[in-house]
Amino acid sequence: MRLHLLAVRRWWVAAVGLAAAAAAAGTGDLLVPVPTLTGGMSSAPARYFSPVLLIGALMYVWDRRLHAAEATAVRHPRRTDHVLLLAALAACLLVTGGQEARNAALLCGVALIVHRLANAAAATLSTLAVLILARVAGRGIGMHGEPTHTWWAVPLHPADSPAAWAAVAATLAAGMACDATLRRKRG
Repeated sequence: MRLHLLAVRRWWVAAVGLAAAAAAAGTGDLLVPVPTLTGGMSSAPARYFSPVLLIGALMYVWDRRLHAAEATAVRHPRRTDHVLLLAALAACLLVTGGQEARNAALLCGVALIVHRLANAAAATLSTLAVLILARVAGRGIGMHGEPTHTWWAVPLHPADSPAAWAAVAATLAAGMACDATLRRKRG
């Protein structure tokens, strides 16, 4: 099974994705243009999009399967996959910091749900769409003219927001549950 995880599943790609996310998170004040609802352009820090690099690598690994071999394995790889996925997210928390790691966990849950309905490519693109949608439509102006965010735009919440962490935990748990039901039906 170890050979299967390294040769077929290629979990080492997750380490490459983590390194790329860490490099993107360390870009500082580099800005990326993002469209607005009013037709103009706004900007977002490049580190805001860094979790997509990790999720893209995780979805690549997640999609590489030998269904017949996994169905007959003594120890089903689903548990190992979930442990390795949580380890990659914990490493992301240590390497990139609170908000990027929280967004990576949120996007991982979204990607697992979309992967259940479609495929790995759609799952990876959906994570980018969530970030852009939150950035474009989730921003607002407070009562005193200060920029703020709407309640549903979880990627824009501060890193220490308990409500955002609760939403992330629920989304990640739902994504892992979707993955478990998918494998039960196939295997």
